[in-house]
Amino acid sequence: MSNEFLFLLPLWSIITGALLVLFVEMIFHEKGRDIIPFITILFLLIAIIGTIRNYVELIAIGESIDLFDKTVKIDIITNLFILGALISGIIAVLFSVQYLVEHRAVTGEYYSLILLVISGMINLIIANEFLTFFVGLELMSIGSYVLAGYFRVRERSIESAIKYYLPGVFSTGLILMGIAFIYGITGTTFFESVRYMLPFKLTSLYSFYFGVILLIAGLAFKIALAPFHAYAPDVYDGSAAPVSAFLSTGIKVATFAALIRIMGEVLLIQGDWLNIIPILSILTMFIGNIMAFNQDSIKRMLAYSSVAHAGYILLAIVTIDKSNLEEIYFAVSFYLLAYTFMTGGAFGLLGWLSRKEEKLVYFDDLSGIAKKYPWFSIVMAIFMFSLAGFPPTAGFFGKYYVFRLAIINGYYGLALIGILNSFISAYYYLKVIIYMFMKKEQDIELPESFYSLRFGLLLSAVGTLIIGFIPFYY
Repeated sequence: MSNEFLFLLPLWSIITGALLVLFVEMIFHEKGRDIIPFITILFLLIAIIGTIRNYVELIAIGESIDLFDKTVKIDIITNLFILGALISGIIAVLFSVQYLVEHRAVTGEYYSLILLVISGMINLIIANEFLTFFVGLELMSIGSYVLAGYFRVRERSIESAIKYYLPGVFSTGLILMGIAFIYGITGTTFFESVRYMLPFKLTSLYSFYFGVILLIAGLAFKIALAPFHAYAPDVYDGSAAPVSAFLSTGIKVATFAALIRIMGEVLLIQGDWLNIIPILSILTMFIGNIMAFNQDSIKRMLAYSSVAHAGYILLAIVTIDKSNLEEIYFAVSFYLLAYTFMTGGAFGLLGWLSRKEEKLVYFDDLSGIAKKYPWFSIVMAIFMFSLAGFPPTAGFFGKYYVFRLAIINGYYGLALIGILNSFISAYYYLKVIIYMFMKKEQDIELPESFYSLRFGLLLSAVGTLIIGFIPFYY
C-alpha cells in the first residue's frame, strides 16, 4: 500500500488540493479566497515533486510499475506527460490570479475545477484498462466544459462552453461505443488482455476495425485534429485567456499520451491502418496554418496555431510501426512539454493585454508596445520565436525530435511537408514581433501587473529557453 501511495502521490495530492480549496472557501468565505491560489500552487508543487521522485525511482528500477490490480501503469515516460499536465495547471493558476481579481470572479470553485481536471488528466495518462481510461477522460472533459463557460455573463463565454460541450459529448459517445465494440470482441477491458486476445479473434476483425475507427475519431475530437477541429478556435477564443492556456495545452498532453498507448501498446495499429495518420497530420497542419494565416485577432491566431501543432505531433505517431515506442513517447512528451510553456505563456500574456474589458487583441493593438513595455514584449517575442521553431528555443528542439523520427524512418515527404508548414507559420508568428517592435507607437495603458503574472511569464519564458538543454532519460 505504501508503494501505491508513493507512486500515486501526484494524483492524491491534486485530489486533496481540490477538496481542500472547496472547504477553505466554505469555512472562511471571502476571507479565504486570498489564500486559495497559494493552496492550489502548493498542491501542484507537491504533485511535481512526487512526479520527479517517480521518474528517478523508475530509472533506478528500470521497469514500469503496475498498481491497483494492474488498472493503472506508471513508467518513465508517463511521468513526463504528467509533468506537462501539472505545469499547464501551474501556468493557468498563475495567470488566473490577476485575471479573476480584475474581473471580480474569484471563487474557490474555479481553482478546484482546475485541479479536478488535472486529476482527470493524470488518470487518463496512467490508465491501463478502458474503464479507468474512461473515468479519467470524463473527469477531464466535464470540468473543462465548466471552465470554458465560467464567465456566465459573457455571451462569448457561454457560446464557447456550448460549442465545447456538444462536440465533447458527441466524441465521448464515439469513444464509449468504440470501447464497447472492443470489449464485446475480446471480453476484457484490460489493455494487456486486449492485446493478447486480438490474434485469437480473427473472425471478428470487421467489428474490431469499426470499434477502432470510433475510438480514434473520438480522441481526434479531443485533440482537435482536422477535420474534427472546427469547435476548437471558437472555444479558445471565447474562453477566458488563462482557461484557453489550460485547455489548449493540458488536454493535448493527456489525450496524446492515451492515444499513443492505445495505438501502440493495445491495438497494435500497423499496415494499411497507418495510412490514416499521415492524412490526418497533413490536413491538420495545413488547415491550422492557413486559417491562422488569415486571422486579425491574436488569440484566434493562437487557437488555429494549436490545431497546426497537433498535426506536427502526429508526424511522430506515423512511425509507430517502425520506431521504438519509447522514442515516440519521448518525442511527443517533449514536444508537448515545450508547447505547454510557450503556448501557455502566450495566452496568459494575452489575458493581460486584453485589459479589464476582455477585449479582443488585434495585431494593430500591439503597435509599438515594446517602447513602453519592453520586458513584456521581449517575453512575447520568445514565445513567438519558439512557436515558429527557431533555435535555441524549446519549440526548435520539439520539432527536431518529431521531424527526426519521420526522417530516420523513411517518411521524407511528410517531414518536408512539416518543415514547409513551419515556414508558413513563421509569417504570422513573426508578424506579432514586427508589430511590437517596428510599428508606430500607440497610446496604450495596461493595468499594473501582479507578481503572479510576472512569475507566470518568467516560468514560461525560462522553461521555453532551457528545456531543450535538459538531459532527459527514457
